[in-house]
Amino acid sequence: MTYDCDLAKLAAKHPDTIEFIATVSGADDVRSREWKGGNGRVNAVARKYLEKFDLPKESTTIYLRGHPGMIEDVKGRVAPNGWKIIKERFWKQ
Repeated sequence: MTYDCDLAKLAAKHPDTIEFIATVSGADDVRSREWKGGNGRVNAVARKYLEKFDLPKESTTIYLRGHPGMIEDVKGRVAPNGWKIIKERFWKQ
């Protein structure tokens, strides 16, 4: 199950509080040539936007869904700095 449509609708409905940024890590792949969203590994994209938006840690939650290695990597980078994390793995290791 994906949540991209639901998250995009929420972001459109609440533009002052929700920013939905979809990304693909294989933007150079022929299957992604029509892609207009972000590109790069989620690990780097998350760091980029956390710095860009300068969000308040006490009222911001980072939702991570995907590969267990990505989730643990991002969690390890941002949780020690006070960010709240919700994680959902879509497969088990």
